[in-house]
Amino acid sequence: MESYTFWYHHGERVGESEIDKEESEDFENAEEIEEIIRDLSPTMNESEFGNHSSNCEVNEENPNSEALKFYRLLKDLDEEVYPGCKTSKLAAMIKLLHIKSLGHWTNRSFDMFVKWVVEILPTGSTLPKSFYEAKQIVKDLGLSYKKIDSCINNCMLYWKEEENSNLCKICGSSRWKENSYAFNISR
Repeated sequence: MESYTFWYHHGERVGESEIDKEESEDFENAEEIEEIIRDLSPTMNESEFGNHSSNCEVNEENPNSEALKFYRLLKDLDEEVYPGCKTSKLAAMIKLLHIKSLGHWTNRSFDMFVKWVVEILPTGSTLPKSFYEAKQIVKDLGLSYKKIDSCINNCMLYWKEEENSNLCKICGSSRWKENSYAFNISR
């Protein structure tokens, strides 16, 4: 992007933000998503992938939090968007969130879109109705981010040793948005 500021002083490397066309391919089938889930949970054995929906009932002891995340992902991988649909709930959410990201959609525009899609889908649709609900479905994949503040003049990032700074060490600008309201307290 032309307006992107390259943060080489803060450890960003050349080409790090570029998207390789091959890497941006969509997940086309459940096997590819299952492979991703398998990579996330290498301690799970092959038998746990066989019949996804019965995994939670088979275990005699309560699964730990990591196993619960894994079972939720498998459940969403098996659940159809609507009865008879060939796409799983998890695959649909991954694809929709990917489109949101590539299209630079706002959370509000995503909410509006999925609400409309749910209206036109057959009764019994499992598609989430908001960005928040969609994030809850895919959060166990570990696709998270950390927000890092930057100077208003793009001089520096408030990161690592500067994480708690209130002023830019280069231009001296405040990290925080100045209140534009002028209060007249004198009477």
